[in-house]
Amino acid sequence: MDLQFDEHIQPAALPSRKQDYANKPAVTSGWGLVKFDTTNPNTTEILQLTNVTIMSNEDCKEFFHKYIPRKIFTSSFVCIAPGNSTPCNGDSGGPLVLQDGKNTLIGLTSHGFGGCPLNAPVIFTRVSSYLDWIKENSHLKYFN
Repeated sequence: MDLQFDEHIQPAALPSRKQDYANKPAVTSGWGLVKFDTTNPNTTEILQLTNVTIMSNEDCKEFFHKYIPRKIFTSSFVCIAPGNSTPCNGDSGGPLVLQDGKNTLIGLTSHGFGGCPLNAPVIFTRVSSYLDWIKENSHLKYFN
């Protein structure tokens, strides 16, 4: 499939292996629920963008362990801090892109707390944990 880049379609850069993103700005996006409501699920036809801040893994782990003591927390996670908006049902797999001028894809929406609360972090799959797999299974010509 040939892809034409334009002002709305741009390639994403892959992250470096050992990068700490704590307290850095990022953007997440998706077409999932705009409000958690089990009686009237309301997804959007317009891609929603949310500015977020990356949370340290230690702070994220501490937050989750307050409510889910047996939660397994690994280095393959990256978390966003609670904020004014949050990924919700239907956003899984969506991008977490570092605002670094290169559109570095650092995470993929994974999971959070039920009900999509604004006062809780959300866990993303850390892309840098899968760079070897990406390299082996893609046809990328340039790979750091």
